[in-house]
Amino acid sequence: MSTNKMLSLAGALVLLCSVGTRVVAAQQSPSPKASSSDASSPVSAGTHAYRIDFTLSEMADGKEINSRQYLMNVDSGDRQQLHIGTSVPISVKADEKTYLDVGTTIMARLAERNGDLLADVQCEISDFVVEPVSGSTQPPLMRKFNIGASTIVNVGKPMLIGVADDPNSKHQFQLKMTVSQLK
Repeated sequence: MSTNKMLSLAGALVLLCSVGTRVVAAQQSPSPKASSSDASSPVSAGTHAYRIDFTLSEMADGKEINSRQYLMNVDSGDRQQLHIGTSVPISVKADEKTYLDVGTTIMARLAERNGDLLADVQCEISDFVVEPVSGSTQPPLMRKFNIGASTIVNVGKPMLIGVADDPNSKHQFQLKMTVSQLK
């Protein structure tokens, strides 16, 4: 197995373990000794846990041609980040290399204010326009999309966060999210 595949697999395992730990922690009921007035408790009164399901769709001529699903658990007031990608080595000089981070990053923050749930979401997608040529001294061409929004959340209902057109094709990227409150 190549080093890049092993690193990608290890990264995915770490991500799955951290998400799984968060899900278990969010679903466990608090101990009878814990109370919202306990100074050592990291969760303040009125704080809720939420699950955010993201769908990143690639469209061509109005039809979905690719779709990716992402999930994160977020406590109101906290910011979470999910990143899936690859660090690609690029030759800078004869004996020097640097790395380009290529992939998808989603950051989300939920806040409860005046009875509303507010979301701040940032999504960055980067990939190669063409695959890098082995042994080439020229860096590969990359494309990068950023979709971001701050909005009031409709809990339990899918919401379109943003749309980005690919300037080099007739493809379009759509980011949707559904927020559910965890019990």
